[in-house]
Amino acid sequence: GGFSREFDGAQDYDFILRCAENARSIYHIPKILYHWRAHPDSTAGDPKTKIYAFQAGRRAVAAHLKRVGVEASVSLTKFPGVQKIDYVLNSKEEFVVLGMEDATIIEGSLDQLKAIAQQENVGVVGGAGCDRNHFIQCGVFLDFQNKKYEYVFEKEILTEGGYMDRIHTFQNYMAVCGPVVMRKSIYDRFKEESKELNGEAEIINLCLKAYEAGYENVYDPYVKFQYKNNRKDKNQEEILMEKWGTKWKRDPYNNPNLKKGFWY
Repeated sequence: GGFSREFDGAQDYDFILRCAENARSIYHIPKILYHWRAHPDSTAGDPKTKIYAFQAGRRAVAAHLKRVGVEASVSLTKFPGVQKIDYVLNSKEEFVVLGMEDATIIEGSLDQLKAIAQQENVGVVGGAGCDRNHFIQCGVFLDFQNKKYEYVFEKEILTEGGYMDRIHTFQNYMAVCGPVVMRKSIYDRFKEESKELNGEAEIINLCLKAYEAGYENVYDPYVKFQYKNNRKDKNQEEILMEKWGTKWKRDPYNNPNLKKGFWY
């Protein structure tokens, strides 16, 4: 318990990670519960003034991964406070890849997604996709009230940081979109024999089934794809949302305080 001098500058980060390791569940409260003043020498005013805090944060994440038995290395990125985690792929299990039909890998590899998908608590893993103009199509926000889905970083450019640099941050969603990787055991459990849904809608449907069963669907920003065609099919979207529209009132990964286009 308590704070460790090893993580000075990121004590709260280390503390929360240790709490998370022992928590039965974690829930997002969409209220402003905490804020602080920013002055010229604070990390809030100029992150570059306290690089040591980001180094401490990197060590906190590395220590967390070691405690939970995950083989990985942690490095800092050009985005202050954002870390890149390289997981070690050591699973002998088979994997299924969906959504590669019209996609090209422009950075990273499918093995990076497999290294996340091998973890027991993970369902489906997707990378950062973009169209020919580099507009992002990746994480999915489910709008259950209006029975539609939208891309989390829609109209953002893949090479930019986005709101709070979230484009380049590992995170969970109810659903990610293709190309995606999952363990074959996950695919066999949640696939449907019916061909009612296909393409992107089929992938989102698999994600929602995995989420419903307690698995986490993960967005990895360091595996990047480019698509040749628009992936959303209006008819498929209607079928998908009709199927799931009454299951949840809202997407728990959406922050209702943020305007449209900043779902996360």
